[in-house]
Amino acid sequence: NATVAIVIATPSGPNGGTGFLLRVRDRLQFRSRSYLVTARHVVETGFCSNQLSDPSEISLQLQHAGPQGNRRLQLVPVPLVVNGRRLWLAPKDEMVDLAIVPLPRTLLKGYTEAPLGMGAIATREQCSRLNRVGSAVELIGLDSRLPFKGEQKTLNATLGVISSTPAQPILWTSTCTKPMRNVLLDIAIAPGNSGGPVMFRSFRSASPRSHKLGPIVGIVSAGDPSKSLAGIVSADKLLELLETR
Repeated sequence: NATVAIVIATPSGPNGGTGFLLRVRDRLQFRSRSYLVTARHVVETGFCSNQLSDPSEISLQLQHAGPQGNRRLQLVPVPLVVNGRRLWLAPKDEMVDLAIVPLPRTLLKGYTEAPLGMGAIATREQCSRLNRVGSAVELIGLDSRLPFKGEQKTLNATLGVISSTPAQPILWTSTCTKPMRNVLLDIAIAPGNSGGPVMFRSFRSASPRSHKLGPIVGIVSAGDPSKSLAGIVSADKLLELLETR
């Protein structure tokens, strides 16, 4: 599973978010580079509130494969700033809550999480299906309301449907002071889901367990748990960002 929990140290204790690992070939096609994809406000906490200080690093929860075949979860630090220079990238449009963090080439060595290939991201044509209200989707994300089990945080899958595709940016007054360009989902959103992947869910029979997930069409940006409403960034914004990196 390339979806990972993100842990951020704060003065009041650990905070959490979600992201997923993606492998992208460079423009010369000689080698590939791994990135963490998440919501911008996860890596830049001041993005939504100027009263918060931005972290210089985050930690990813990764599963380590030991020499005896035993596996255990570890928190692996990832730098966000080096010598005062910001490492992560974001769209120029600040109404798009999205960021990618380049990962050191040796960071994933010894861990079982394999980055997704670009084929796991929806094409622009597939992203256009986000305007189909009522389409079934599934998101994977961390619920930061649940307590830590040692270093472990559990990722959960949540089902929902596309609610609407507003033409105007949305102001999530309860969580952010900036308007966001979001597609809306009717889904049981939870704190910590931010940055998690959203995929179309296709049923193959009447059984709720007989289904398959399509490519990633969105990234969780914001939400209102009291209304079971979530906002996501369309994956075509991720494609644009990768093209200009």
